[in-house]
Amino acid sequence: MDCACLACFDKELESQIINIWKKFEKNSVGKTPGSFHEDPHISMFLAKNQSSDSIIEDIKKFENKPIYVALLPYGVFNGIRKVVFLNVIVTNDLINYRNKIFDQINNCNIVIDDYYKNDRALLHCTIAIDIEDKDIPKAIQIMSTLEPAYGGYINRLQIIEYYPVQKILEIKMNI
Repeated sequence: MDCACLACFDKELESQIINIWKKFEKNSVGKTPGSFHEDPHISMFLAKNQSSDSIIEDIKKFENKPIYVALLPYGVFNGIRKVVFLNVIVTNDLINYRNKIFDQINNCNIVIDDYYKNDRALLHCTIAIDIEDKDIPKAIQIMSTLEPAYGGYINRLQIIEYYPVQKILEIKMNI
C-alpha cells in the first residue's frame, strides 16, 4: 500500500476548492481528489509501497501553528496522467513547515517518492487528474474562470493510505 502526508486547509479555503472540483465533476473533466474521498490539500510527500505504520508515531509528535497559504490558478502536468492544479506560493513559513515534517519522519526509514523530495517538489493543490487529451481545452476553460487567487490556512495534517483512500491520522494545528 502507498501512503501520503497531506497538509489540509481551513473550512473556508476547503469549501472554495470543493466548489472548483464540482465544476470539473459537472463537466465530466478528469477525476477530482474528492472523487477519491480526499480533502482539499497540498501533498507534503508520497511514499510508494510502504505502510503508514512506520511514520504514525513520529508524525503524531508533529507540532505547528496554522500557516497561511496562497494558491494561484493554474498549472498543468502534461504527462501520461494529465493533471490541472492550483500553484502554491512558496513562502519561508511553508518551507519551514515542510522541513519540520521531513525532520519529524527522518528516522522512519521510508522512501519518499522522487517528485516530493525537497529539491524536486512542486507544491500544488490538485484540481483534477487523468484528464483526457480531448478534455484539456475544457479544463483550461474552467480554470480560466477562477478567482485570481485563493488563500487560507493549513490547519490540519493527515496521513492517508491509498487506493482506496483511508485516513489513518489527522492532527489539528493549535492556534
